[in-house]
Amino acid sequence: MTVERQRLLTERLRLLKRRTGLSLAALAAVTPFSKSTWHRYLRGDKLPPRAAVEALARLAHTEPEALNSLLSLWDAAVQEQSRPPTPPPIPSVRPRRLRPPVRALVALAAMATTVALTAGATDALDHDVAVEHMEHTVASCH
Repeated sequence: MTVERQRLLTERLRLLKRRTGLSLAALAAVTPFSKSTWHRYLRGDKLPPRAAVEALARLAHTEPEALNSLLSLWDAAVQEQSRPPTPPPIPSVRPRRLRPPVRALVALAAMATTVALTAGATDALDHDVAVEHMEHTVASCH
């Protein structure tokens, strides 16, 4: 239900209630609707059924033309309420670039350094072994 139609219907119902001079308790006593139900209708928290609108209009001695106008407003509010609500459009937002946690970067850098040093040490050891092997081979050839 559009806010404007609901607000307008609620205002008109409040005017009719004032015109009756009845309290909510008295209104509940002369209609099939409870005091708390009338309270919800007159605050605009809930759309009243057609019978409640007609009962209030009858108690306020509403003229037939004004009653027809009120019931037309009620019909429009009911139609609006029965339509599925249209969700608000989703704003287009560029996704933020997520930064990896600093601890993960530090750990990754430490692992990369360890791998590089280990690989370098292995190459150096392999080189020393190869040189020593060559020197031994050359010496034995003489």
